[in-house]
Amino acid sequence: MYNGRLYTGYVILDKFSNGNIDAEMEYNSGSHIGWKNEYNEAGILIYSCYSVGPTTQEVYNYDDEGNLLDYYTL
Repeated sequence: MYNGRLYTGYVILDKFSNGNIDAEMEYNSGSHIGWKNEYNEAGILIYSCYSVGPTTQEVYNYDDEGNLLDYYTL
């Protein structure tokens, strides 16, 4: 809950000591429906997955420069 309502938006799960986001997760009406993103210390996206509740739908892996390494659906 946020301000008396089920939260919709991103929650920052962790940050690096330099202040950049390490990981974030998307919520919709209080449920994890959406993206979970992980970044390297430079702030470049290195992992992203789309989930509906506990079920992961698709996964993207990137190198430390943000280049797509692989993508798959489950």
